[in-house]
Amino acid sequence: MLKQFVCKLKGVAFEWYIDLQPEFINNWGKMEQEFLNKFYNTQHTTKMTELTNTKRSKDELVLGYINISAHI
Repeated sequence: MLKQFVCKLKGVAFEWYIDLQPEFINNWGKMEQEFLNKFYNTQHTTKMTELTNTKRSKDELVLGYINISAHI
């Protein structure tokens, strides 16, 4: 399962994985823990009103807007 999961990683997630120390993750439980620690934020729950009130400015790049919106 670990090998299949790693093969599916792309972009930032793949970069994170290849930057890990060799042999740092050697089982599925460790991968799950580290992946969630890196990419799952339990500190803030975005409310529907926050999402609907978020607007992209005319000159703002879509990628920048998505990144900022993800951290509301």
